[in-house]
Amino acid sequence: MVSIADYREKLFDFLLLLSSWEYRDLTQVAAHPMPLRAAQHVESTEQVPRFDNSQMDGFVVHPNDPEVVAGKPVPLLPMVAAGHNPEPLTPGFAMPIMTGAKIPDWDGPAFDDECSLCVVPVEETVAGFDDLTHVTFTPKATFEPGRFVRYRGSDIDYDEELCAVGDHLTPARLGSLASVGLTQIAVFKPLRVLVVSTGDEVCQPGLRPGAAQIYDSNTSAAVAALSAAGAHVVGTLHAPDHPDLLLDAVRSWQADDTRHADVVVSMGGISMGAREVIRMASELEVQRGVENWYGGAQSPRLPNSGMEFCRLPMQPGGPQAVGQLTGVPWVGLPGNPVSTLVSIEVLLRTSLFGAPPRNRMSVTVRTPDGESLSSPVGKTQMRFARLDADGNVRLEWSNSSHLLHMQAHATVLVMIPQDVSVIEDGDTFEALAL
Repeated sequence: MVSIADYREKLFDFLLLLSSWEYRDLTQVAAHPMPLRAAQHVESTEQVPRFDNSQMDGFVVHPNDPEVVAGKPVPLLPMVAAGHNPEPLTPGFAMPIMTGAKIPDWDGPAFDDECSLCVVPVEETVAGFDDLTHVTFTPKATFEPGRFVRYRGSDIDYDEELCAVGDHLTPARLGSLASVGLTQIAVFKPLRVLVVSTGDEVCQPGLRPGAAQIYDSNTSAAVAALSAAGAHVVGTLHAPDHPDLLLDAVRSWQADDTRHADVVVSMGGISMGAREVIRMASELEVQRGVENWYGGAQSPRLPNSGMEFCRLPMQPGGPQAVGQLTGVPWVGLPGNPVSTLVSIEVLLRTSLFGAPPRNRMSVTVRTPDGESLSSPVGKTQMRFARLDADGNVRLEWSNSSHLLHMQAHATVLVMIPQDVSVIEDGDTFEALAL
């Protein structure tokens, strides 16, 4: 049994093997549907703002100028608008100024208590901008040093860290990079993923299912979840429970450079049944002496296998697999639909694809009719649920891993700890906000 935390770490190490980076224009990064991750450390060579500027539309004055007082008309210098370099402010004058415009230099004597200029907002004047020869300040006008002035470097200073390797390039972070004049940044490329569903029992939508077949719901759900996590899904395949057909299909896919995948994510075929196709494929490669580059822990049953088959103390989503088949990095997920989604959410989303972590919250659960519910001791139970208007979570849906439709309205994933055997109405647990 491998702990959830250790398996996440294993996937993160796997990610490091797969990661590659490239330079992209900030405009390309900004247009990407999911935040990309920085592949370089960036420090500022600029200050932001680049100069002192006005926070308000108003009039810039020196607060200690004895000629500038409320109730007395003060002559005006030419107005300064954003993007224009102002002339200096001289004693006895005020200067109309627009939001974002550069604060002028002071061209006057140094007062005993020298201080910075200030901006008096237009609302504290008698006539505003109606008279551009003089301004009269109201009795409520405040002449306070630095008032409504945005100081140079107050947002970003020289040598300030703008992003570190691995940081998500969120809108605010991209704006900060652009504000210092950066046009490009190194980013980790989104992993190119081939999604493979398995099983003789699975029929693709649009075809007529056999008497003992079901439609493939896993592929659509997995592609959506992986894409939302930041993966670049390059395509999908379905393979029956025949290891040669599975391996041949993936080899054929990878032979085309235009659709080549960095990693395969498969669903099904990794548990303890007699016809688990991923296990059979791994055994077949061992028999054929296929070189194994994967350095994970080896199974006693398959000492030279390129795949590591694990069981996690988690329900649903206990069986997991990671390694390589046909020389391609491979992650194997359980085949039941809810198990697949839980695995992507809890294990792959942040560890393999580097998506931003979900917000965690404490929730109070309500059980059907207030009755107790059982939970498997020794396993963290993952339950999709919906947060109601009262801030409670109602565990009204079955947790069976094949009941996908019941989870469609879920807004949280409640995590019931391993040491809990009984869930009582009103218990409090941690949950991920979906």
